[in-house]
Amino acid sequence: MTKRIFKALCLMAVLAFVLAPQASAHEIWANAENPTAGQPLVAILGYGHDFPNGEEIAAERLPIFFPLEVIDAQGNKLALKAGDKNYISITEEPVKEGTYLLTTGYKPTYWSYTPEGSAMKAKNETPGATSCEQYSRSAKGIVNIGAATDDFVTKPIGNKLEIVPLVNPGTVKVGGDLPLQVLSDGKPLPKADVKGTLAGNKHQEAGNRDFLATTDGEGKITMSPLKEGLWTLVVETKSDYPDKAVCDVIAGDATLTFNIAN
Repeated sequence: MTKRIFKALCLMAVLAFVLAPQASAHEIWANAENPTAGQPLVAILGYGHDFPNGEEIAAERLPIFFPLEVIDAQGNKLALKAGDKNYISITEEPVKEGTYLLTTGYKPTYWSYTPEGSAMKAKNETPGATSCEQYSRSAKGIVNIGAATDDFVTKPIGNKLEIVPLVNPGTVKVGGDLPLQVLSDGKPLPKADVKGTLAGNKHQEAGNRDFLATTDGEGKITMSPLKEGLWTLVVETKSDYPDKAVCDVIAGDATLTFNIAN
């Protein structure tokens, strides 16, 4: 095989490998809380650095988020109602056994930084700004209820940046192989760092990860998870902003969240 196989390392082994000196930035993810056939699906728009625990999103930031969507294997978007927290959405009807795709994200947003803090404005609109980035995010979550492992989740959905599983993660057990591909503008993205966090990681706020791999020339990696549970993977891209007076950097990330069974 010409494709390199990357192993997901956990706990002590990983901490030695991917120990990071700086705190991690906010990330976005989509997952479901205890999905059960015959019950409404409780969908979570996670935002922060305490995966998979959701937290209230500040009111001034809510407008930059795309609505959370839940899509079934037939391509239907399920009707949702608001939960008791602003990051929770609940299907209006109970869900059946099957595979569901959760999607969300947030719009390209300027973040300018000053010695006093940050502002959601361009650099030329922020007095005293020392740097600026225009950031966008997208998130996908795969939920398998029952024995269903539909393969519609292995197809790109057209996000500017996305991680695409080449098999449904529900078919992968601990120690098995999960092939993935990173796409940017629909094309394979080589030499991209993909980082993973397993639910329960107590060190993620310090930037520590449970998995780290770099895509090959076809934008591919193979993850072999050594621990069961809920995982989220993230990939980030950065490039120069065309007008330095307005901003310095265009940046974005994409996450993929899924469960691995024992």
